Amino acid sequence: MKKRLALPAFTLAVTACSNAPTPPVTGNGHLGDAPLTLTGRIVNYDPTSGNTLKAYYESALVAQTNVAGTGDFSVTLPKPTATQLFDSQAFSSCGTNPTLSRNITASAPAPQVQTPSLTVGTDFHSLARTTASTDTSPVTLVVYTYADQPGSINGTVVCQVSSGTRTMNWNATFEKGWNTLIVRSSSTLGNVTYNYTVEGIPNGPTWTTL
Repeated sequence: MKKRLALPAFTLAVTACSNAPTPPVTGNGHLGDAPLTLTGRIVNYDPTSGNTLKAYYESALVAQTNVAGTGDFSVTLPKPTATQLFDSQAFSSCGTNPTLSRNITASAPAPQVQTPSLTVGTDFHSLARTTASTDTSPVTLVVYTYADQPGSINGTVVCQVSSGTRTMNWNATFEKGWNTLIVRSSSTLGNVTYNYTVEGIPNGPTWTTL
């Protein structure tokens, strides 16, 4: 079964640490409207679990490649079609959980977006560009997001979840094409806070299977 990293509530079960080189800060978060090529090295790659990397838009397989024994890979994501996009307003929704407060300003019309998921191996381990989870520092996750037009989401939503609350702070401006949505999350006594911005990739996140 394919695992998904979904907005707005990421499940960041990050288990791996590494001494691999830290990537530099790159760009302003706007990557252009052409097909997007992702390259990198999976820091906790286990070749015994299979070397096939697959990219999905929801359940649709859109690209695949083989991972080298070193964990290095390169995969090119096509521009999503209109039927592969969803409303970006879903980003700031509590879903099936109760909404405790909501103060969101968003572009109208809202951009239609896609956030691809990557899997590796025969067990379909999720692949993400992220920092390792610790008790003392927030997790930083890079979410490659395609938008069909410029737009923004700003404000705060607080949701009731089983462990406490989930607070989503948005300050994100998308350009048409690919964007790097940076998500910083921290947790205190079951209460989780997510901060969302579109910006260049910061130091720290590495390609990791979850």
